[in-house]
Amino acid sequence: MPLDTSCTDDLISNVTCRRMTLEHGKLTRVEATSGAMRRPPILVTGMHRSGTSWVGRLLGKAPSVFYYQEPFSPLDRFGLQFGFLRAPYWYLHLCEDNEATYVPTLNRLVALKGAPGAFRASLRSSHSLRCYLSHWVRARCCWWRGGAALLKDPFALFSVERLVALYNMRVVVMIRHPAAFVSSVIKKGWHFDFRNWTRQKPLMKGLLREHANELERAVAEQPPLLEEASLMWRVCYDVVHAYRSNHPNWIVLRHEDLSRTPEEGFGAIFSQLDLEYSEYVRQQVRAQSSPNNPADADGVWRNSAANIWSWKRRLGDDAIAKIRTLTGGTWELFYSDADW
Repeated sequence: MPLDTSCTDDLISNVTCRRMTLEHGKLTRVEATSGAMRRPPILVTGMHRSGTSWVGRLLGKAPSVFYYQEPFSPLDRFGLQFGFLRAPYWYLHLCEDNEATYVPTLNRLVALKGAPGAFRASLRSSHSLRCYLSHWVRARCCWWRGGAALLKDPFALFSVERLVALYNMRVVVMIRHPAAFVSSVIKKGWHFDFRNWTRQKPLMKGLLREHANELERAVAEQPPLLEEASLMWRVCYDVVHAYRSNHPNWIVLRHEDLSRTPEEGFGAIFSQLDLEYSEYVRQQVRAQSSPNNPADADGVWRNSAANIWSWKRRLGDDAIAKIRTLTGGTWELFYSDADW
């Protein structure tokens, strides 16, 4: 299945990347080169509300990467998104059964060409067209520098292993305290439909097989938001624990540790990913985590140290105790009693 190389891609037809291609019904790896040494892509994932935006956007300030915002999200970004998969579920599980549907688009994202249809979608308005052209120029500049794709996407959490197998991605996984996650979800009022998971049969038979029964019960009973979010946290971080055990070379970070010492913490991440930790990036880290920022603001500009304990100000003692019980057996893998 050939890649779509229409429109502006003709301008860079002499530049290719390592990619997966579908030939005679089988996925095979194709090796090729460009004028500069090609870096493997980076994936920043974890649960939503776990700090992936903070980490991803700061890593995206390195000149050797091009930042994609949540290509696995099912949302229609109204022509403003340069890379998207048109995923049918929240937390799509990429696997051998369905990868032929998504690999052609992923090839393009890794090659910094954007998603098929991104240009057509951008024609919805002059603003979206300007966004597309800005993304395209920055992507091509990054490509010519030998740069790499950076996918910031919590909704790729159940697809990490397949993405690594296909593209040799470098992985950063964010962890956040269960009470902090639940508190944040309650503040937003974000319910989650577990049918996004139960309808993905390979996912339920694979990564989530130990949770299949309780997820089916949750679909039938529709528990209150606190219980729903606690279950979601426990399921996701049971998967992360398995990842951490099976892939010790992946970077697994607690949001709280990074929030306490952001400048040093980001320096370590940039070093592990072989990215330039410039003075400009340092200034951005200091500005976004400054004590002068509000502790409980939406977005990435926060008093990072004070934000660690925001959940204690939002939740009562009974709610905290309930979250601790509902996430028991998993939170102990990442936190201690002192973290409560």
